Formats: sequence, C-alpha cells, structure tokens
Amino acid sequence: MSNPYDEVIKDIQRLLELLSMEIGTDVTKYVSEVIRAPPQYGYLAIPMHGIIREHGNIDEIINSKIIHQLKLINKATLVNGYLNIDINIKSYAGMVLSSITNLGDKYGLSNKCPTGSYIIEHTSANPAKPMHIGHGRNAVLGDSLARLLRFCGASVKVHFYVNDCGDQMPYVGIGYYVAKDLVLSRINGGWKPDDVMGIIYSVTYAVSEIKRLSKQIEQLKNEGKYEDANKLINERDEWVSVINNFMERDKELTEALLKGLGKFEDLPLMVKQWSRAYEEGDEFVRKVIREAVDIVLKGFRITLDRLGISFDSWDFESEVAVDNGGVSRVINELLRKAPQYVERDNGALVFRSDKYAQDLGLWDELKLPRYIPKATLLRSDGTSLYLTRDIAYALWFWDNFKFDKLIRVIGSEQAHPPGST
Repeated sequence: MSNPYDEVIKDIQRLLELLSMEIGTDVTKYVSEVIRAPPQYGYLAIPMHGIIREHGNIDEIINSKIIHQLKLINKATLVNGYLNIDINIKSYAGMVLSSITNLGDKYGLSNKCPTGSYIIEHTSANPAKPMHIGHGRNAVLGDSLARLLRFCGASVKVHFYVNDCGDQMPYVGIGYYVAKDLVLSRINGGWKPDDVMGIIYSVTYAVSEIKRLSKQIEQLKNEGKYEDANKLINERDEWVSVINNFMERDKELTEALLKGLGKFEDLPLMVKQWSRAYEEGDEFVRKVIREAVDIVLKGFRITLDRLGISFDSWDFESEVAVDNGGVSRVINELLRKAPQYVERDNGALVFRSDKYAQDLGLWDELKLPRYIPKATLLRSDGTSLYLTRDIAYALWFWDNFKFDKLIRVIGSEQAHPPGST
C-alpha cells in the first residue's frame, strides 16, 4: 500500500455506491468533490445538497445500514447540506505506520506525483537589509516545494532574484561608499554582513528623508503655511529618532555616516541620479552598489545555510532585465502590439491595464477585481519600475530555459494596492 489516503477515498466511493443502492439513485452524479471537513465535524466532507432535497436525512441510512460494511469510516453526520465523514483513527494510523515501515524512503510516492521540469523562484529578499520573518516564510515554502518535487522525481532548478535596481539600492551604495572602511572592519570583527548593511541603509534613508523634509519645511514657511510646515516637522523628528536609535546601537558607524552624508548638498537628488546611473550601466556606480549588494547577499547566505536552503542560480535584476534589453523589449512590444493602451502621464509611460481588462472582457473571465490601477512602466526620468523589470525577468526565463512550469513564491503583501503605480 503506497498511499493510505487512497484507502479512505475508496471507502468513500464504496459508501456512495452502497447509498445509491439503498435509495435507488446514483448518488455519484451529485457529488462534485471531497473536501476537508471542519475539525469539529469530522475528517472529510461531501456536498450532498441535491440528494438531501430529494431523500432527506441520508446519514441515518448510512449509519444504520452501511457503516458496518466499510473499513475506515465509522461515522457520517449531515451538517448544512454536507455529509461529514469521520474515520477510525486507530485503523488509519495502523495503515500509515505499516506503509512507512514497508516503503521507507519511498513513503509518500504515488502515481499522482508531478514529474517534468520545474523552475522555482523564491525568497528574493531585497538586498538592502537583513531578511525578516516574511522572507523566512517564503524561503521555507519555496524550499519545501522544491524538495517535494525532487522527491517525486521532477527536475527542479531554484532561483533567487536579486533586486539590485530601483531606488532602494542607492541608499545602500551611497552609505557604503562614505563608510566603507568601518563596514569592512565590523564584518571582519565578526558582525553579520547584512546586519551591518542594514544600519547603512536605514541611516542613509533617514538622512535623505530629513534633508527632503527640511527643504519642504523651509519652502512652506516662506509661503506662510506654518501649519503644514509643523506637520512635516513632526515627521522629520520621527526620522531623527530613528537615527538616535542607531546611534545607541553603533555610535561610531552612525556618526561616520552622518559626517560623510552631510557633505552631499542634495542627497535625495543624488539617490535618483545613482538609480538612473546604475540602470544605465555607469561603471563607478555599478561597482559601488554591487560591492554593497554582495555584502548583503553574503549575510543572506549565512541565514539560508542555517536553514539548509540553497539556490542553483542568483539572478541579478540588472543583468536579466536591464542589461540584456529586457525592459526595452517589454516597452517596444507593448507599443507595437497594443499602442492604444500605452500613454504618457506627467512624463511617465503608463499602460492602461484597466482599459485593457475592460475592452477584452477579462473582469469575469479571470475573476479580476473591479478596480485595476494603471501600470506605470517608466518614470518621467526614464528609469523603469519593478513591475516592468519583473515582466522582463519572466521573458528571460522563457527565452533561456526549457521548463514545464515556472513557480514564483511571493508574499500576499506584494499584491498591487488600489491606486498605486
């Protein structure tokens, strides 16, 4: 016996056959699925609404005339139109233990096991700071899925998508650039690499926000809008408290960052410039940010090694979506095939996904939410967004690998929120 659960299903099928004979109706025609029952009612449940309307309390017939002819089912209860099945735990446990003993490492294999070629991309934490528990969730889910597929005999390749483009990376790169010696000193002294870079990112981001807010506050005061200015002052104070918290954690590193970043007159603008330069392949910016990202990834590998999780490929976003012309390909193909859905909005290039879904009648066919926001493809400064690069990454998979199924494990938090671009 390779699958004890199949024996439960066979018992259910036998139950339905016997019930059909008792009431003179083919019950199987009315049964569309077998689902898990609420734990307080049993193990499995069968929707029986159609049969109940015609034949009433069939559970009385089952428990009085049929149950004793079955091996594993010992009780059936009707609740709200569902026939809830309870099984004999002792008999079932005996089957499970016997199967484990007889099959050993092969236990769990069945003819339902998927085979073929799979690519799984999971975890893909942003290389700016340490992974959090959400990344741990996705790492365990993705790795477990890969292990199960390999156990079934499938060919599996596991990928980690390194998001080294976008506005977050310049914060890491600029902070690393002004405090490189201290960063390397901390790591050589035994600090976990991504923990150190987490300080770099957080302090640099906080300084940039303080500079941005200070500029806005000064402008509002000059315009006499003191109430609006006071609101931004409170927001700026919160960022100051963030820096104070890191000052308590590592005063020397935080002070070095404040001194180095203070030399840049317009840090928010510099971040935007570095983001664009990185995407365009600027040699200096690429070198600095890649050094910083590699340090963060070194810390990620330490965490993943503790969990016994490894990857066959680390795919850098800059390489698989930008340098290879992937983003340009996405834009050009949309302009060629669906120009009526691409438009400019304050300089940004936008795809009218809402209009596309409406015109093609996709609301009901794909069960889409009634509100779909426009999809911004390129910012007004010409840099791409994660969405555009993500599509280019999917095309890269399509072009470079032969696979039966591509599975990407992402958190529900990455759902596109209403109104966002």
